[in-house]
Amino acid sequence: MTVTNSLRCMYTNVDCFNNKKDEFISRINKFDPDIIGLTEVNPKSSTWKLTPQELTLDGHALYSNSDGRGSVLYIKDQLQSVELHVTCKSSVCAL
Repeated sequence: MTVTNSLRCMYTNVDCFNNKKDEFISRINKFDPDIIGLTEVNPKSSTWKLTPQELTLDGHALYSNSDGRGSVLYIKDQLQSVELHVTCKSSVCAL
């Protein structure tokens, strides 16, 4: 049995996720990344934003920020990730 200590990561600026979801799923199936980062998931100049339900990806934890154009981070469930909330005042940050 071979053990590897590497992560496969993928990042892209999707410039509106809802019209590119099929292509995104196809690339996930092809490259099988462990960590996926997406930026600009919300549409430009729109009054609505995507919901977490629309961004869900089977087998992955979802971490999202819908501020502005929005960003998403997917982590494979096998990696057992957790979300940390960090607050910063000046140059001092706390978890």
